[in-house]
Amino acid sequence: MIDGGDGFGNPNDVTMSGPCITDEPTRHSIIGSIRIKGEAFGTPNSVNVLDHFGFVAREIRSVWIGGKTFPLTAGKSNDQLLVGLPVGPIDDFRVLEVA
Repeated sequence: MIDGGDGFGNPNDVTMSGPCITDEPTRHSIIGSIRIKGEAFGTPNSVNVLDHFGFVAREIRSVWIGGKTFPLTAGKSNDQLLVGLPVGPIDDFRVLEVA
């Protein structure tokens, strides 16, 4: 994945492309499981309103953060497309499946 210039986990993230990158139906980026025992959040807007943080792939199979399981739909590029799934209290950290 490529950051769109303003941090990961927002609509500006895109997949990589080029002569060595293939995008076949059976081959795509997958994060099998994200498990964080504590909290996950980005930077408060009072510190930096321009950055974003997150996990980004075509398919994310499981997210568990701070004892909470986040509902995801099986398959690629179908969860919270374009906006991502907010996982922190300050809306600066997201889980995003890109198309």
